[in-house]
Amino acid sequence: MPSGLIKKIGIFFMLGLLTASAFFIRLENFKNSQMRSIDEIVYYRMAKQVLNEGLSGYNTIPYGKELAAHGRPLPDYFFQPLFKHPPLFTCFLVFSMGIFGANIQSAVYVPLLAAALMIPLVYLLGALVFDRRAGILAALFLWMDPVSVICSQKVWMESTLAFWMVLSIYFFAYALYRNKDHFLIFSGVSCALAVLTKYTGILCLMIALYYAWMYRRDLFRNRKFLIGFCLPFVFLLPWVFWNYQVYGRDFFFIQKSLHHDAARVIIGLSGSRLVFMVILVFVIVIGWNIYRHYRPQGPLPPVSVKESFPKRLFMTLLTLFTLTLLIWVVFPQIKNSLDMNFLPKTSWRTGAFAQESPLFYFQQLMAFSFIYFFAFLSILGLPREDTEKKRILTASAILILSFFILWRNYQSRYILPCLPFLIVLASQFLFKVYDMINKIAYFIPYILSKAVFVLGVIFIIAKTTYVNHIISYPNDLCFF
Repeated sequence: MPSGLIKKIGIFFMLGLLTASAFFIRLENFKNSQMRSIDEIVYYRMAKQVLNEGLSGYNTIPYGKELAAHGRPLPDYFFQPLFKHPPLFTCFLVFSMGIFGANIQSAVYVPLLAAALMIPLVYLLGALVFDRRAGILAALFLWMDPVSVICSQKVWMESTLAFWMVLSIYFFAYALYRNKDHFLIFSGVSCALAVLTKYTGILCLMIALYYAWMYRRDLFRNRKFLIGFCLPFVFLLPWVFWNYQVYGRDFFFIQKSLHHDAARVIIGLSGSRLVFMVILVFVIVIGWNIYRHYRPQGPLPPVSVKESFPKRLFMTLLTLFTLTLLIWVVFPQIKNSLDMNFLPKTSWRTGAFAQESPLFYFQQLMAFSFIYFFAFLSILGLPREDTEKKRILTASAILILSFFILWRNYQSRYILPCLPFLIVLASQFLFKVYDMINKIAYFIPYILSKAVFVLGVIFIIAKTTYVNHIISYPNDLCFF
């Protein structure tokens, strides 16, 4: 049997084992935990209503009345005749409960399956953009990722949303890397399914538009790209029509009031701290990427001292400023992340993270797993030779993170669609470091470097496993 075929069979069985074990381990954790968040009860109760009453049961009025009777303050959407999100996630729950029984365990099969399927999907993404080894390591880290574990053990829509969004970007990347334009349509379909799960699924369309505008403007003349772009809006038409039937001409303004929390993105810009962070992100990340993209290729032509000095001074100052900022902001969190006993903050209290800074996601992710530190280094442009390959990954990670930083309702589950891209970037970064170590010519530096690298990877796996056993697997939290 050819060695290549043996490797493929080995990878297939490894991915199958990771996928199956992720599903059943997390299912057991769900069974062993008794506490359920209010969102889980909302989706379960609503799916049960739709199962018994048809689409007329797609609302939270009965549950809202029960909670209100006990004096609990509730937002307006609890008493509207239609739930505020599109119905695809609830339809999946109805399908599962129709097969396996109308109980909450049947409902959790949906997010569990979506999260488990993201493991082979992230392998495919890593293998497509980089190589198989990056894909395998990414699949392993996603299998143990605490945020993914927590979200999949809840009857929340985030795991399903993340699956469709990552699948959309994978199809988009596959179309570009393999020159198969029809996958642009598949990307549009996956994006449409993401939008029908939750409106923020439209971010994968924004990612494709950003990438096309920056690097592949010829796509705007590609009919299949344009079809894929239109599909999310076409798929939304039945939902829009349903809202129009229920609310009449005012349905748009009613939707706006139901999603009043979206105003955070606009109102948040009035906060001086957030303005500073947004400007900082734009200046450093976008400016740096534009410089790298448009710098001359090959040897630089000779220039005069007067021409070169301002440019060199600017880049030197920008580099020093960036490094100073990173040390000032990130070092305390790096120190905490390297402490085996340090654990990320979690809570059952509503608004537990309302007063956090825009750095919340960076700090929280590194507290859950130090693998994200290497992902952030990769976003900053390391290693240089991979810059062109990973553009689609960095664009996806930056746009999703930026959106939810502006959103300000800090909850780690919101950025779940971003994590597969970060994990692939981190996996490739580690392999680049490993390759650099293998090129060291001297024995003692080689042995010491290899030992530090191996111990570092072991520590990341051990700390992440510890976080899972203390926080993720008990499934006793809502906000994190």
